Amino acid sequence: VQTGGPNTLSPRDRQHFAAELDKWWLESQRKK
Repeated sequence: VQTGGPNTLSPRDRQHFAAELDKWWLESQRKK
């Protein structure tokens, strides 16, 4: 059933997203 939400991420997309999130998190930690 399509609810109009985002498509499910493929493993590669999820990996890329996790990497971006990790990078952002490290940056925010460094600024403190």
